[in-house]
Amino acid sequence: FVAPLRAFRFWGGMSATGEVPLPRLTPELHLKLSKKVAQLTKVIAHLNTRNEDAEARTAEAEATHAAELAQLTADAEAKCSALRSRADGAAAEARAAAQAEAEEALKRAEEGA
Repeated sequence: FVAPLRAFRFWGGMSATGEVPLPRLTPELHLKLSKKVAQLTKVIAHLNTRNEDAEARTAEAEATHAAELAQLTADAEAKCSALRSRADGAAAEARAAAQAEAEEALKRAEEGA
């Protein structure tokens, strides 16, 4: 904390009332301060713009992600439904074949007896 102490001494220290005296605002100092304020204002505006751009990109990415996720979910549901239908059809065919075979075996057993 040497720099703040040095600056404090440069500006004249503290008065008896506890107030820190301000230096005389010369035209040169006023110009420098004005330039610094303008520079800092530009930096803040630039940072705000970057932040807003980043927020817009994030919102766009979230929306795109949500749309892709919904599309993938719908595709997966359609595939699962198709596979269920195929499996149900195959199971029904297998039951029908087993039923026909059982009936055939029963018929043969009756004829043979």
